[in-house]
Amino acid sequence: MTHRRYLPLALTALTCAALGLAGCTQNGAAPRETETVTQTPTAQQEASSSAGHAYAPFADADAVVAAAHAVVADHPGTVIGVDTDNRAHNITVTVREGADEVTYTVAEGGQIRESDRDREDDALPSGLIDLSRALEAARVAGTDYLDDAEIDEDSGRWRWEISVDDADGHDLREVVIDARTGEIITDTTP
Repeated sequence: MTHRRYLPLALTALTCAALGLAGCTQNGAAPRETETVTQTPTAQQEASSSAGHAYAPFADADAVVAAAHAVVADHPGTVIGVDTDNRAHNITVTVREGADEVTYTVAEGGQIRESDRDREDDALPSGLIDLSRALEAARVAGTDYLDDAEIDEDSGRWRWEISVDDADGHDLREVVIDARTGEIITDTTP
């Protein structure tokens, strides 16, 4: 009876491990096929997931900024968005490279791979503050858990939209920063 209680947890851990290893390749070799075990969540797991407890944050704001800097060191451009994936333990960094908007995935071990590329019609205006300045203006500490941040235009006003989580993965703050001045437009706690 005791083993049945831990079986869902063990299957979940194995699934996460399999998914994490599925993306690993070396020297450009094709990824090996992996089998993914799918499990139907229990009522307790669903309640935990809907309450935001399922996946605790793994990357603080300093780690996200470091990942963004690593991407632009190899792929020059302007960082226009970052997003942490607490399930897969990776960080996506979206960069404007000329007319292209390119999304890179940075694995927990530091490997960078391009995951999406789109052609954009609108030019990104000059004079916008970068990610580091936006986080500083929003008073996001390096040890806060950055969920995501993206630059966006709304009614002619460019702004950084920043989401911060607490250590349990709950929404802590939503901050909107004017991308030209660094002024806080809104700062809400859900």
